[in-house]
Amino acid sequence: MLDAEIQSTIDRRLARVEMRVRGISKLVADDTGCPRVLNELAAAQEALSRVAYDVARFHVAGCVPSAEPNSQAAQRLELVDIFDRFLA
Repeated sequence: MLDAEIQSTIDRRLARVEMRVRGISKLVADDTGCPRVLNELAAAQEALSRVAYDVARFHVAGCVPSAEPNSQAAQRLELVDIFDRFLA
């Protein structure tokens, strides 16, 4: 479970991502040039990556070490699978 501080940070970032995605949708609807749309898409993707990094960092620093010893190995394997999805 995320603590209140990290959850607040993530909520703010996701709200900004949501606004950015709505803006991208408007750019597409307004037939804005592809370079501008691509730049906005890259910014949204970077913002989502930052949220993922924050959640992963919190999980690795807080959840995995406090897990029962017999479930730590399973959690590490789960993390490897998650990182594989991000890096693929």
